[in-house]
Amino acid sequence: MTPRKTFWLLLLPVMTALALVALGGGTWLFSRLPLPEQRVLAALVLFGGTALIGVVVIAIWLLLDRLLLRPLGALARGAEIVAHTNPAHEFELPPRHLLGPLPQAIAGLSARLHERAVEVAKALESGAARTESQKLRLETVIKELDNGVVVCDAQGRILLYNPAALRILGSHDALGLGRPVNQGFAATPLQHTLDMLRAHEDTSERGATFVCGTRDGAALLLCRLTLLTTPDGSDSGFVLAFEDATRHVRELHARDRLLFGALDRLRGPLANLRAAAENLANYPDMDAATHRRFERVVADESASLSTQLDTIALERSAAGVDQWLLADCYSADLLSAVVRRLQREGNPPGAIQITPTGIPLWLHIDSNAVVLLLAMLAHRLHAHTGVTSFDIEALMGDRRVYLDIVWHGEPVSDALLSAWAQETSLDPLTGASVREILEHHDSELWSQSHRRAGYAVLRLPLPASVRQWHTPDRNIPSRPEFYDFELAAAPRGASAKLADRPLAALSYVVFDTETTGMRPSEGDEIVSIAGVRVVNGRILSGETFTRLVKPRQAIPKTSTRIHGISDEMVQDKPPVEVVLPQFREFVGDAVLVAHNAAFDMRFLRSAEGAAGVAFDNPVLDTLLLSVYLHEHTADHTLEGIGQRLGVEVTGRHTAIGDALVTAGVFLRLLDLLAARGILTLGDAMQAAYDMVEARKRERA
Repeated sequence: MTPRKTFWLLLLPVMTALALVALGGGTWLFSRLPLPEQRVLAALVLFGGTALIGVVVIAIWLLLDRLLLRPLGALARGAEIVAHTNPAHEFELPPRHLLGPLPQAIAGLSARLHERAVEVAKALESGAARTESQKLRLETVIKELDNGVVVCDAQGRILLYNPAALRILGSHDALGLGRPVNQGFAATPLQHTLDMLRAHEDTSERGATFVCGTRDGAALLLCRLTLLTTPDGSDSGFVLAFEDATRHVRELHARDRLLFGALDRLRGPLANLRAAAENLANYPDMDAATHRRFERVVADESASLSTQLDTIALERSAAGVDQWLLADCYSADLLSAVVRRLQREGNPPGAIQITPTGIPLWLHIDSNAVVLLLAMLAHRLHAHTGVTSFDIEALMGDRRVYLDIVWHGEPVSDALLSAWAQETSLDPLTGASVREILEHHDSELWSQSHRRAGYAVLRLPLPASVRQWHTPDRNIPSRPEFYDFELAAAPRGASAKLADRPLAALSYVVFDTETTGMRPSEGDEIVSIAGVRVVNGRILSGETFTRLVKPRQAIPKTSTRIHGISDEMVQDKPPVEVVLPQFREFVGDAVLVAHNAAFDMRFLRSAEGAAGVAFDNPVLDTLLLSVYLHEHTADHTLEGIGQRLGVEVTGRHTAIGDALVTAGVFLRLLDLLAARGILTLGDAMQAAYDMVEARKRERA
């Protein structure tokens, strides 16, 4: 109980004592005075004096409350803020008080505390800079990996993931720090591999490769799972590296079908051919007619084998079965590599000049082999035509990219191109020939006149990359916070009730809504909803949810002036029935947090039935928590709390902006709650409930 409440509770026994004294004194006087007139006069004097004394006591009590107790409460709250969140906080005191120089002294202490904090920060700056440098290196390495990487603790909660994991899984909601890894992966093969590795007696065998589907079944993943151990040998988690193997698996299946089909088709002709050959060899004295029949069998089956081989070659080309390392390559980078190679080669070096022209395009090729091929063709063209300057242009054509080598002169004959294609050992590393490089890219060479008069072109068709038609996902931040290893040290009492869990150990989703109006019961609807995840005391700016929602009714201009969302902006956006399940998936089992949460929850609850979801998560309200902590002030707006706790308020009246500000405020409030002994979710919800009840009593 606060000193102010104690002070006011003492007033009741004091006034009761005065009343009892007046009653006792009046009874005694009544018994002593003989005349009625004297008794009346004495009673009036006694009770009047008692009432006057009571009024004076109450007046003094009120003055002490206004000038001493309330300022003391505000001073205590301000000192609490200075100690735990904002050392630069300015005390909110009434203009008149009896505290004398005490506020100035405490303000001086807070200033000294702030100075010392700055000095400590500067003293740690070099170490922090080194840590930040290592952090940046880790982020750079993880971000640039093409394979997805997920690091989990022993319970399968995600501690780290990279942008490639998001790109491969194709869903931002499937991954999140502190969330179960099986939300993005099929649980059975993942758990089977974990169990197999953990049961393995050979501790050196800590990894296994397996194929696993995504949880939605949209893709197959080639995964490599490696167990992590602590220095004492205990299990501390695992690393899961994966890549999209859908195309690779399909190609392997196509290759197997091609191989098995070829075996079936070749088995019959080969058996007939062998039987005919054996008969011809074993029975040289057979009659002429039989001999001719066996010769006919040999000829027919040989022709059949030749036809089957041609068919297999065509089927192989159509199936695209390819074990070469093909990767996306930008034509500008490819041609730059050709230019540099030619500058180092030749006699003298750099005698052949290549000029890249046209608009660069994306290819899907073995870039090393194609660079060697283009350099070889430039040398052969130079030797054949005597030309030293060539243009190379990339052109788009029927889902392929044409690389055109252009020169002033006549086209090259097909016979000469065929001779060039037979050259062997073009690639010294693999020993691949020109023909093999062309076949593995399903390509061929041809030469013709160029559209410019007097010029010729040698054309090399190559596979185009899917990047040519699909732009990358720009929603993934360039440097998001994708990791938090401290999650591994979080309490693991999964069986304990959520109310008994420490506030610092919970995951939160801080959210906000923008609406068409203030009354969902009268038809007002959500037009925007946003949330940000808060885990382990950190706002994960890389894990946000933000959507515009198309309402059934027009957005009033008065509302548009507040949040800036117009009917045109939501014209092609999904309705709440589509967006709300997506938000529910993003929230998962996290605790919901909002400022004036009752308002936002009313809108969510009003749309639950139509969306087919239910938000049964625990809810915390930063407004009620602020009232509980800072009852000395009436300003509990988001701006007021932010200014009081040292949180910068930006992006107001946008759902994502308000959610981020509320998240910053919430983290500061958690520190203050801990200082008050509010440590669990149950404690915080009870504190908020007490404030609701107190507000109800005040209104009553």
